[in-house]
Amino acid sequence: MFKELAQLLGSKQDAGSLNILITTTADGQLSVTVLSVQQSAKTNPVLSRPLTLVATPEELDSQF
Repeated sequence: MFKELAQLLGSKQDAGSLNILITTTADGQLSVTVLSVQQSAKTNPVLSRPLTLVATPEELDSQF
């Protein structure tokens, strides 16, 4: 998983960062939000919008 994340972030010249926020919901699921902070004008379109997943821990382990 971390190799793929490093490829999405790019090289040091146009590197950005990913912020990952994990919280629990009222019904015991996890909400995982990934936010991209791009450092260069070459914004990766894949990372231009926040991604939020809501699922049980088991579902996230098996499908994410």
